[in-house]
Amino acid sequence: MGCTAIAYHIGHRRSIDFDLFTRKKFDNRKIKTFLHRQKKYPAPIWDQPDQYTIRMNGVKTTFFAYSHERSRPISDAG
Repeated sequence: MGCTAIAYHIGHRRSIDFDLFTRKKFDNRKIKTFLHRQKKYPAPIWDQPDQYTIRMNGVKTTFFAYSHERSRPISDAG
């Protein structure tokens, strides 16, 4: 369990973040180019193949390429 999850669980802080998954590999440069064309300049947190994490306007967003089969359906965490 990550620090954000623990802090959220005990009511210490609120967290807004988005995790976006795709089964296809992607090029982080294309995301960067798209955002810059929209005049958006996020702070990079993690920039590796198949994972790109940014913070923009106080919201952390992670793009993941995950090509493995799921063992069960995705459910809404609420």
